[in-house]
Amino acid sequence: MSCPTTDSVKAGSPCNLPIGTQCKATFLYCGAMMLGSCACEKSVWVCPQLPACGMDASAPPTCPDPTIVIDGTKCPSPGLQCKGNPTSCAGDMYYDALECGASGLWTTLAATQCGIDSGVSDAIFDG
Repeated sequence: MSCPTTDSVKAGSPCNLPIGTQCKATFLYCGAMMLGSCACEKSVWVCPQLPACGMDASAPPTCPDPTIVIDGTKCPSPGLQCKGNPTSCAGDMYYDALECGASGLWTTLAATQCGIDSGVSDAIFDG
């Protein structure tokens, strides 16, 4: 069985794939469409909890500079959510939402997608 379309994968909606199957999903986050992934758990899609909208330069001082917060690299404190993975969309800098995992590595919660909405750059954080 293969994953359904990204707009069909929604937290709490039914899934008929094997437990633990990860599929791409689209999220409306802070007014922007984002691409992430959800897992099929006990016939229901389970998606990541996204950080509060509006996280910006006033983020807690424990967050490193977002230019060095990169998916798969070491992070300082499990559970810490910060912006990172800088991406340029039409010349403007945007950031993904990442969480420091129990393994001590950054994991992307919501990724930047440029040009989703009629050619307008959409992303999670603008810098």
